[in-house]
Amino acid sequence: MKIANAQIIQEYHDFLSRKDFPCVAAKASLALNNVKCMVAGNMECPGNDADILQFFYDFVDEYSNSKELYHSVAIIFTGRPCFCEIQFQH
Repeated sequence: MKIANAQIIQEYHDFLSRKDFPCVAAKASLALNNVKCMVAGNMECPGNDADILQFFYDFVDEYSNSKELYHSVAIIFTGRPCFCEIQFQH
C-alpha cells in the first residue's frame, strides 16, 4: 500500500520532534514552520531531477526573502536504495 506524501512528510516532522532527535536547528525550523519537504521516488532515477532542482530554487528564494533564522529542506526518497551508505558517500 502506497503512503500518501502528506503522511510521509508528517512522519518526518514527527521524527524531528522526537525528544531524542539531537539537531536543535531542525527543531527550531520545525517550530517556525520552516521545514520544507518534497517526496520523490528512487534516488537513482532521474525522473524527478527537474522537480527537485526547482524545489531547491524555490527554497533558496523563500529563505533569501525571510527574516527567520532557521530553515531546513529535505528530499524524502521513497524508493528502495540500490546501494549501501558507503557507496552513497563515494
